[in-house]
Amino acid sequence: MNTSGLIRDQHESEMLISDDTFLAEFEACRWPIDHWHHRPHIKLAYLYLRRYPFDDAMNRIREGIKAHNAAHQLPELPMSGYHETMTEA
Repeated sequence: MNTSGLIRDQHESEMLISDDTFLAEFEACRWPIDHWHHRPHIKLAYLYLRRYPFDDAMNRIREGIKAHNAAHQLPELPMSGYHETMTEA
């Protein structure tokens, strides 16, 4: 575990950090981009949908993903970056 409280091993980080820590790291754009794959996307959606009304949750998901990708300089391309249809699905 490092000083931020995150465990940097991909599988351990997904299992051992709290939901609040995961959201705090994501919202601060500190979630490691190399760990930003399908499972954390689903976890993010699940947590926001459990905490907020649907429209608010969708807006937080949408804007959060865009901000996180921009902070990590992930290019907006057809095969990377934010994808509205995939997010809403």
